[in-house]
Amino acid sequence: SESLGSRSRLVRWLGIPLAAVLLTLFFVYLGFPYDRLTRYALRGVDQNQGLQVLVGSASPSVAWLGPGIALRDVVIVPSNNPRIHLDRVELRPAWSFSWFRAVPAVHASIEAPSGDIDATVQLENPLRLTGTFTLVDARELPLPERTPEIPLRGEVKIEFDVSGSLDDSGGPWEGTLKLTS
Repeated sequence: SESLGSRSRLVRWLGIPLAAVLLTLFFVYLGFPYDRLTRYALRGVDQNQGLQVLVGSASPSVAWLGPGIALRDVVIVPSNNPRIHLDRVELRPAWSFSWFRAVPAVHASIEAPSGDIDATVQLENPLRLTGTFTLVDARELPLPERTPEIPLRGEVKIEFDVSGSLDDSGGPWEGTLKLTS
């Protein structure tokens, strides 16, 4: 009975404060002003990349792989190209060994009318993208004009592992693409 009493004291002195801290962090996570954070972050994208990003709403996203942020009704407006509509974008820290090299990695899960993207972005120079892109209609593939008519139909899955720079001085993007239909 003495060991049972010492365990209950240990739970009382360690367990209750730990549970209080975790519960407080959980409520801070849920109540965080994600809309303001998104507007602040996108202001830098608008100024540096020459495109405008509009977001309908931002909210927390809790998944078994970790906490993140979910953006809904995203519209990307490039300066000289047509608008890109995305239904949902989820961002969270990625499970990647690059963190051990002090290189942050972000996992992005994107749902769009034309298809879905599940990718990891390693934020280093050059930028590295790995993942899959599932295209709903193969006829929407942007093939070069010199390519003869290729009778693609149905869903196309593109696996990619590419790296390159976002600015013009970095040269062309390099890597591998694997298309399956």
